[in-house]
Amino acid sequence: MEALLRARSVAILGASGDPRKVSGRPQKYLLRHAYRGAIYPVNPTATEVQGLPAYPSLAAIPGPVELAVVCVPAAKVPDAMTACGARGVPAAVILTAGFAETGADGARIQDEVALIARAHGIAVCGPNSVGIVNVWERLAASFSAALEQDLVPGPIAFVSQSGAMGTTIFNRMQDEGLGFSYFVSSGNEAVVESLDYMEALLPDERTRVIGGYIEGFRDGRKLFGVADLAHRLGKPIVLLKAGRTESGTRAALSHTASVTGSHRVYEAALRQAGVIAVHDIEELVDACRLLSRGRTFPGRRIGVLTGSGGAGVLAADHLGQAGLDVPSFSAATREALTAALPPFAACNNPVDVTAQIFAEPQLLEAAYAILTDEEVVDGLALVLTMAPAETARRLAEDVVRFTREGKKPLAVCWLAGSLVENGRTVLREAGVPLYASLPALASGLRVMVEAGRPAAVPTGPAAQRPPLPPPLRAALARGGLLPYARARELLACFGIPGPREAIVKTARAARRAALDLGGPVALKLLSAALTHKTDAGAVRLGLAPGAAVEKAARELLALGAGLPPGSVEGLLVQEMVEGGVEALVGAALDPQFGPVVTFGLGGVFVEVLRDVVHRLPPLGAAEAEAMTREIAGARILDGLRGQPPRDRAALVGALLGLSALLQEAGGLVAELDANPLLLLPEGRGVTAVDVRVVGHGPSA
Repeated sequence: MEALLRARSVAILGASGDPRKVSGRPQKYLLRHAYRGAIYPVNPTATEVQGLPAYPSLAAIPGPVELAVVCVPAAKVPDAMTACGARGVPAAVILTAGFAETGADGARIQDEVALIARAHGIAVCGPNSVGIVNVWERLAASFSAALEQDLVPGPIAFVSQSGAMGTTIFNRMQDEGLGFSYFVSSGNEAVVESLDYMEALLPDERTRVIGGYIEGFRDGRKLFGVADLAHRLGKPIVLLKAGRTESGTRAALSHTASVTGSHRVYEAALRQAGVIAVHDIEELVDACRLLSRGRTFPGRRIGVLTGSGGAGVLAADHLGQAGLDVPSFSAATREALTAALPPFAACNNPVDVTAQIFAEPQLLEAAYAILTDEEVVDGLALVLTMAPAETARRLAEDVVRFTREGKKPLAVCWLAGSLVENGRTVLREAGVPLYASLPALASGLRVMVEAGRPAAVPTGPAAQRPPLPPPLRAALARGGLLPYARARELLACFGIPGPREAIVKTARAARRAALDLGGPVALKLLSAALTHKTDAGAVRLGLAPGAAVEKAARELLALGAGLPPGSVEGLLVQEMVEGGVEALVGAALDPQFGPVVTFGLGGVFVEVLRDVVHRLPPLGAAEAEAMTREIAGARILDGLRGQPPRDRAALVGALLGLSALLQEAGGLVAELDANPLLLLPEGRGVTAVDVRVVGHGPSA
């Protein structure tokens, strides 16, 4: 990685004397930007390329070669990599396209390239890469037209899985004066992945923030180690994740041959790891700008100052939608504001100082001073509207003056047009975070709040967990749907309880089991052919022990007779559990992140509203508790309209038990559903009245 990112000598394989060609541009840009290392063009038919001596092969180069820039056709790349291995070249950037992104034939060549690289220990960027730029050391190993302009060095390192998108963002940010330490186009990531670059760039003293455009991770669990390093070094990571929709995912597959995975899982993983997720290029550029300058907010409680009541209300709406709080002020603060402001001002949050601030700017200063002592806010947002040009400039100068030594950070949104541009210029030159729209203000504040969170280990501590009994491990390893009794045993091993129940084969046995259980029972047909038993009419509820159970049992057995041979396990006789709120606790195996824990309320909340949250194990108690409060229907657990609160502690215990199960079973659990998991009143626990487990099978 050192040679890949900081090479002191470069050989260009397939170098062209025509600087307009892809194969001629890397040398053109290395010369244009005054790269200080040795440059060796390799071209078997030329003695000179763009003014430098050319060599017929790598072997003919007299000095050491740390980086090979490969520009030969795809079919010749394996031979080029073999030559790199023989020459002892430690790193290569493969600019050539025509690999896994084009289909099976290209994928075979890419696999061959990866095998050769690993056999020789070569760090490879690409293939299908636009290249690497080390701005500080003028290493422009790329063919991007973004290198036609002068380079601005600075603290932003950027890693992109899209060459064109990445260089477009790079070019735009350079135009705005945002300085880069490194730019990496990772391409198809045959050997080195985007997360590997981030891990290598984080310790770099010239890098303060890592930005990235990501379509998918090959090994998503690696994210947590990289994020932990970022937290320890105090360097935020900001990622724009593409492929949030089905059509976006298809496009990503055809683009860089990456697997984008479930976007909800990605969002959960990024949040859990403490990585800042943005949703468009504007957010990404702004986040990198803010964080490269060390701009943060210490918390999400925002006080809003404005000269327009309407603008204040809209600002509060946008801040709330971004997950920020606009809390009510204390009585003492409201009294202080009332004494300092005109009688027609609004003195709660948002504070409407009214348009009088343009005539009496000291009113704004007084309100700011009062709010810096308010304990319920962590930072302030100033929302301004139209003003005469000279007034706008004077107001901006006042804002810069009285906030320079302020105890709480301030961001400004100035909604007016060109008349106030001179005021915006004053704020911009002073480094005040400045926005032209309320959505942009809310997004910027969210980024600064997330970057200001205290560093923390992104995953929960390793929990004590029981061993997975060998028969259960073997059952999961065989793959497919586990028999109900095995699934129930698996959950019980990890502390997830179920009701009293019995599995029987005949109607008479069902009747006896119901009498033994006492009270009303539920009767269910167990069959691997029934994914949704209720939809198939394979469930009877509230049956009184006796003849009613036997009659229902005969009906269900008759239904089972029409199912595929060998698919029916029997009948489940289960005590009725009353007074519970239905929830779903489950797990699935994500292709990039491995096991994922899911929680949500049952019924319509899951099936229609998709009101669920995800986490990656291992979970700590705080993380599991947070899951129970993040769903939209969380208030139901606290008790509504006379209903008692649910046993949240038992629910947290079930989530921790599931996390421990997934840690112990590794990737052997493909799917797991405890649905419904009934949440009983506080002190009475939880109980899983139906369970379904699918083993991942031999491929695990």
